[in-house]
Amino acid sequence: MYIYIKDIPSVDFVYKKCQRLSNLVKNIVEHGDFSVSIGIALVYEKEPYDAIFQKADIALYQAKSMGKAQIIIYQP
Repeated sequence: MYIYIKDIPSVDFVYKKCQRLSNLVKNIVEHGDFSVSIGIALVYEKEPYDAIFQKADIALYQAKSMGKAQIIIYQP
């Protein structure tokens, strides 16, 4: 799943929104151990979508490698 947020006020804003999303998904599932890992790519200048998705994907795999329910912001 990819989520696009335009005109964010801060990196902390995005991180907190992702934490909230992760907690909501975790609380929806009644049975089993379910969690969400999230990879974030921040865009500061015009960039092709495939490059943005690739950065988010790298961050996502870093999050997954760190364990369950992790949120990682892409760092070049």
